Amino acid sequence: MNKIKVIIISFIVAIISFVFVVITDTSYTYYGAQKVYRVYLNGESIGLIKNPEKLNKYINNEQTKLKEKYNVENVYAPSGLEIKQELTYDEKIKDAKEIYDEIKDIESFTIKGYVITIYKEELKENKNNGEEETPAEKILSNTIYVLDKQIFLDSLDETILAFIDEEDYNNYLNEEQKEIGEMEEGEKIDNVYLKEDIYIKEDYISVSEQIFTDSSSLSQYLLYGSLDNLKTYKVKSGDTVSSIAETNQLNTREFLIANKDISSVDTLLFSGQEVIVNLINPVLTVVEEKTEVEFKEKKYKTEIIEDKTIYVGHSQVIQSGVNGEELVTTKVYKENGKVQTALVINSIETKPTVNRVVKTGSRTEYIIGNAGIWAWPTRSGYYISTYYGWDYDLGYRRYHQALDITGTGCGSPIYAANDGTVEKVEYQGNGLGNYIVINHNNGYRTWYAHLADRGNVSVGQGVEMGQVIGRMGTTGYSTGCHLHFITEYNGNKFDPFQLYK
Repeated sequence: MNKIKVIIISFIVAIISFVFVVITDTSYTYYGAQKVYRVYLNGESIGLIKNPEKLNKYINNEQTKLKEKYNVENVYAPSGLEIKQELTYDEKIKDAKEIYDEIKDIESFTIKGYVITIYKEELKENKNNGEEETPAEKILSNTIYVLDKQIFLDSLDETILAFIDEEDYNNYLNEEQKEIGEMEEGEKIDNVYLKEDIYIKEDYISVSEQIFTDSSSLSQYLLYGSLDNLKTYKVKSGDTVSSIAETNQLNTREFLIANKDISSVDTLLFSGQEVIVNLINPVLTVVEEKTEVEFKEKKYKTEIIEDKTIYVGHSQVIQSGVNGEELVTTKVYKENGKVQTALVINSIETKPTVNRVVKTGSRTEYIIGNAGIWAWPTRSGYYISTYYGWDYDLGYRRYHQALDITGTGCGSPIYAANDGTVEKVEYQGNGLGNYIVINHNNGYRTWYAHLADRGNVSVGQGVEMGQVIGRMGTTGYSTGCHLHFITEYNGNKFDPFQLYK
């Protein structure tokens, strides 16, 4: 009996020992789980690896063509690749080649470089009848990728020099500008800067992006907004800067910017000479603030004496007019070489004017360029910011059928260019703003736009030449305080300067 008990006890001990061994063995398997790394591509798991560094080395060793193309020592994993550590004990582990084969045809690899982000102000303005303007908002306008930060800095200098004379710019940087003497002409740069905010950050860049490796191609992109082949033109006999620009829908300022070796609109061109006629579309806005001091002609005024003994349509000059002269100091604000605003801050008369005196029986029958008597629509010291002709100032190609006259200051008087009847006093929110149209009752009409308010006149009112009809402003679609002056004859617009020849 005792022997049976011993056998039973021994059997029970054996069972307990087996269970203990099984439990112990299972516990050992769980706690022996291996440390691995899970690889995700764009958020999706593509497998486990034991050593991330081996994957990086494999990518770098395989991508020899990319290293040669960009002249770099290292190529890195795609930007959408993410590796996270975890523990496992029963899942298949992949090697670096397997992971590489899965990602190479899905996502582009990366190289180290610099990301240039450019932010500009987006204006949200309400100018309808004096409503308050909403604040400007900074928005991302462009992202540029370069191998070396110096490439961008060099291109930036080249872009600035497209709009500012190199010698003047260097003198400004080195604080070597010549001071303007008393009663002397001259100009001086007060400030140069970029209107946009620019941030430079070192980062991993996908080779699917346009990565600039030299400053010349980036300079072209910054000036023209494209890397396409530049449009060129071969000069023919009789061509001038003005005629080539007009034919290719450029203004002369843009033509000279694109062709730095041509110094002025009067430069003589030779047959066969190749010039660039590409439209500029700058990525950046180079701002130049400067002071200009210049002797300017001060136009004489015309005094009209009506004489009923003189037949209608005839007139007699009893005193010739003589233009005077004044030394004008102007603060000029330019964006990419284009005058946006100009404000006269000082004017010294150096030679008085002599008014022209005309005895006439009628002042209505005038034709373009033939003795017509027309008053200039602003006071003296004005500055022409945009001429009649092709222009790209608003970001698109247009034929500017007016003169933009600035420099005399917001609120300065606007004069009727000739006798007539007020035909319109209106507001156009997305264009002319407050504007006045005068019908001169002889086929001619003149338009005065972007006025500060509805003016001093009303529809149907008769006005005289030189009468104040409004104030200079910046209402409607306007980049600054100026007068948008339009002239037309029998419904056809023409260059206002033709009235004053």
